[in-house]
Amino acid sequence: MRFSIRDMLWLTLVVGLAVGWWVDRRGLARDRNKSAAMYRFERAKAEEWETHATRLQGALERSGLVLNHKGWVVRVQPFDPALYPPLE
Repeated sequence: MRFSIRDMLWLTLVVGLAVGWWVDRRGLARDRNKSAAMYRFERAKAEEWETHATRLQGALERSGLVLNHKGWVVRVQPFDPALYPPLE
């Protein structure tokens, strides 16, 4: 069986596209796995910080202080019962 140059060029094109597609898919799977691992790591870190913040807020409240925050601004102020009526 004889192949012409044109047949070999078509074969090269098809093989190149298949290899390119395979490499791209493999890279996407690797990136997806890396993103999932990074999300789990960042989520665990955020939960740890949330635990520390909750403990700090409790310690401040036991000391008679209150923690106010709005956006990125955090203020520690003396507790004022007029501003924070007891929950019923």
